Amino acid sequence: MVLSAFRFDTLAATSMILRERVQGTVLTPDSEGFAAAHMPFNCAVQHAPALVVLPETARDIVETVRFAAANDLAVTVQATGHGVRSAIEGGVLINTSRMTGVTIDPERRTARVEAGTRWAAVVAAAAGHGLAPLNGSSVTVGVVGYTLGGGTGWLARKYGFAADRVVRAEVVTADGRQLVASETENVDLFHALRGGGGSFGIVTALEFGLVPVAEVFAGMVVYPMERSADVFTAYAAWAEGNPEELTSSIALMRLPPIPAIPEPLRGRDVVIVRGCYTGDLAAGEQAMRPMRELGAPILDTFGVLPWAMNGTISADPEDAFPHSGSHLMLDDLSPATITAVLSAVGPGCDSALMMVEIRHIEGATRHAGPSTAIANRTDAPFVLFAAGALFAPEMVPAVTASHAALRGALAPHAVEGAFPNFLGYGDADPERYRAAFSPATYDRLVAARDRFDPSRRFRHNGLLAAE
Repeated sequence: MVLSAFRFDTLAATSMILRERVQGTVLTPDSEGFAAAHMPFNCAVQHAPALVVLPETARDIVETVRFAAANDLAVTVQATGHGVRSAIEGGVLINTSRMTGVTIDPERRTARVEAGTRWAAVVAAAAGHGLAPLNGSSVTVGVVGYTLGGGTGWLARKYGFAADRVVRAEVVTADGRQLVASETENVDLFHALRGGGGSFGIVTALEFGLVPVAEVFAGMVVYPMERSADVFTAYAAWAEGNPEELTSSIALMRLPPIPAIPEPLRGRDVVIVRGCYTGDLAAGEQAMRPMRELGAPILDTFGVLPWAMNGTISADPEDAFPHSGSHLMLDDLSPATITAVLSAVGPGCDSALMMVEIRHIEGATRHAGPSTAIANRTDAPFVLFAAGALFAPEMVPAVTASHAALRGALAPHAVEGAFPNFLGYGDADPERYRAAFSPATYDRLVAARDRFDPSRRFRHNGLLAAE
């Protein structure tokens, strides 16, 4: 079904109806702040919705969805826009950034968050109780979108994916109903939300388990890119024998000469090993030693770190910037795989990609849960993500070609499928989403989508093909 765009000549009059029904703000294209309200973190994507709604309550979302259904409008939901896949035209964009409530239950070791909450708020609230959420590498990412896509972060090998910890979701469906999804209520919806993405409804609140982590031994060590062959070879052997307490990654980065980059790294081409050890901190220091003793580093930030500071491990950008991505699941880091990576993006390559990171995720992430739709649960020990900056239109061809060159070089070493969190702008392929799941799991996701969104009103919120 193709949902109609909202005609501008009826927009102002009809939007008044919605304004009377919600506590939040309803913006039209001629409203002040309209562009900022729909701008995603990845500002290479230029949305053009007919309306933007900034709800303050779950009831606001109910009213907005009912309004959209009555007017045959598509509905897109966005908290931060980190995972945006494509530009939308027409319809209603719900920006949940005002819904930021966080409640910690230290006895049950759970957190309940509202739809627009970012990980930084949860990390800070949980830290006072010696607890931690399974957040990702960037604490400025929204909790809900990250978790619906699976969620793999610095505690993943020990504690699993973020979606594994979800115990309850409050959801608005495509017809404006409010439901609870849990192990005992709307079980098929609960299964779909835990790793299947956002095609099934709008999550207005999420409750999930926390883990007893207060401090970690973590950081990064940076070497010149000219040493990448040696560093990759050492990393591959080291990672293979690491305990599940240690989650790590290796990355190649071409850093621009801009003030936002610290002086030791500014304008440099580098190879970076990052790691996070949860458990005995002395054991963590010992475990990281081989990667820190490969010669004189440009920078070494490893040390004991309060989990409240875990965003510094990756030091991901906090400000919006335009970029495209590509993503692969890798079978191994064999010499042949390493050669393929370096032939496409290593020293001497004319690659336009700013970053290529390979994360080691094998561990607790492989332990299946009966009500979880996590993709690639048992397939691949490594996940690769690459990004190229698109600061000007003339950069697009070179970045696109560099993504293609990397995918081509690694095709013999990649596992079919994908991890939904990483299927973003430039790599949003519904067929790869399908291949990420077993046929039985995919069929179950389609059935859940057909039941809870038969009109495909949320078609922009996930990669489930509109079949």
